[in-house]
Amino acid sequence: YHQFSFSHLRHGLYAQHLENWLKFFPKEQLLILNAKDLYYNLDNILAETFDFLNLPKYQIESRIEKNKIDKVRPIGGHERNIYKNIDSKTRTLFNVQNYPEMKSETRKFLQDFFRPHNEKLFEMIGRRFDWNDEK
Repeated sequence: YHQFSFSHLRHGLYAQHLENWLKFFPKEQLLILNAKDLYYNLDNILAETFDFLNLPKYQIESRIEKNKIDKVRPIGGHERNIYKNIDSKTRTLFNVQNYPEMKSETRKFLQDFFRPHNEKLFEMIGRRFDWNDEK
């Protein structure tokens, strides 16, 4: 299970990446989101993003319609492209059915490796994600 190169692991050291961003931008100018929320709470994330950018409230529900199988689809225009791109990216991100189940020792190695880095990030941003939770 130690077939990871550090370059693969380095991508997940978000606290380190955030420290680099904070050299150039004040914390108040950065909006930190959990990608998983794009999948489960897209409307809330969009509302939070609009609010962060001081954009007018956008009535997302009034711009979309539900089809017969209860999937939400944008009516058209730019909204269609935005939703299509987010939808395809989140589908790709969360489509784990093509992968074998992770070995428990590999999961433990990754959790142990990332835990202190994740805790540092959570401290920096003042909120927690469920990344350190046992699965």
